[in-house]
This record gives sequence, structure tokens and C-alpha cells, in this order.
Amino acid sequence: MINCVLFLQLDLICATKGTLDWVQKLKWEGLKNFTGSPRKPLYCKGGEGEAVGTQAFLKSYKNLKFYWILGAGHMIPIDNPCPALNMLGDITQSPAR
Repeated sequence: MINCVLFLQLDLICATKGTLDWVQKLKWEGLKNFTGSPRKPLYCKGGEGEAVGTQAFLKSYKNLKFYWILGAGHMIPIDNPCPALNMLGDITQSPAR
């Protein structure tokens, strides 16, 4: 298995609603558990010039992760760097399940 990660909120190129609709139509034995899982807030401590508090949400089950990076469009590292870096760390350090 491979890890699958989706992330976006204000992306005009890859619309969040369309991507979420696509995910909810996947033929996958874990889909019911994924759709029933809570959307967990992700926080940033806030460095110089960065916002503090909830900066993203994550919904996940097994090897599928769906991130909502708040206030970010297609260029997440520029729009909201703190959760982008946290997401990247999570992706690169997560073993495939």
C-alpha cells in the first residue's frame, strides 16, 4: 500500500469540494471509516509573522489523509508555511500501512 495525501482549502485549480466528492466515491474498503472519522484541528505555535491557533484540519483513516490548510490556495508553503511544514513532516515520516 502507498500513502495517499490530499490537501487544500482555497485552491482554485484543485477545488476542495470536488476533491472531497471524488474521495467519497472511491471504491475502498476503508471509505466508511474515513468518512465517519472526525476532522481534527491542527495547530501552529506561531513563529515570526505566522498566525497562532488552528491553521489546518486533518481527516484520516489508515493510508488516506485529507488536509484542509486554512487560508491557503495552490501554493500552500507560501500561503501558510507552518501547517505546510508540519504536513510535509507527517507525510515523509509516516510508514505505508
